[in-house]
Parts: sequence; C-alpha cells; structure tokens
Amino acid sequence: MRTNSGAVEGILGDDWGGASLLPYIKTATVVVDRVQTLAIARNMALSSSELEILETWLAAHFYTQMDPAYTNKSTDGASAGFMGQSGKGFEASRYGQQALRIDWSGSLEAIDKRKIAKGAWLGTIPPNCGVVPSDSGPGTVPY
Repeated sequence: MRTNSGAVEGILGDDWGGASLLPYIKTATVVVDRVQTLAIARNMALSSSELEILETWLAAHFYTQMDPAYTNKSTDGASAGFMGQSGKGFEASRYGQQALRIDWSGSLEAIDKRKIAKGAWLGTIPPNCGVVPSDSGPGTVPY
C-alpha cells in the first residue's frame, strides 16, 4: 500500500463517516498496481508520488461508492441528493474523476473503460517458409 487512512480521510473531509478505510485502500492498491504495470508497458511510467496520490484518490472513490456522499441536503424537508451514478466507473464520483486526471498515462482510463487493442496480421506467407502467424487471443493488451 502506498497511502494510509489519514491521507484518504484528508481527501474525503466531511464525506467520511468514520468507517475503516482499509478495505478501500486495499482495493485501490490492486487497481494502482495494474495501472503501474500498464503505464510501464506503454513506456509512460508514473513516479512513486504520482502512484501514491492516485491510490489515495481511488481509495476515496471506492469509499464513496459504498457510502455515497451528499451533493445537497436539507434538514426540515428531509431530502438529500447523493454523489455518484452507477455504471459510470471512475467517473461516478468526483474522487474517481480526479484520479483519472492525475494519471497522465491514461492507463487508469484504459482499465476503467476496458479499452482493448488487438491486432492481427493479414499478410501472406511465402510458401515453405515455416512461419505461421499467431494470435495472442482477444483482449490481451489494453492500450
């Protein structure tokens, strides 16, 4: 883990309800590990401080997906609006949106959107050359 509960609490501010943030940090760590691997493969490595900040914002995002933050509320009328939309991935919260902006490599967005690049060679093989084109399978390389 690159971040800690105090850093995530600092990001969440009034949106934090006092629950343990450890499960959300662990989840963010898994995602950021994948972002790091993909960013390196794309020759766009992120620094350790960028990865730490990204993990902090993602942990806040995951927390607010389980305990949605208020966007507005009223006391006597007992109405409230909550942040987030289901099915929007990391764009569902302001914390996830910030994480997407922090990752200049675009790897988080590629993972979030499941952007997959696949190629196939459609050329011809000279007779008797013994070379057979191969396909590594669908969805093996996010771009």
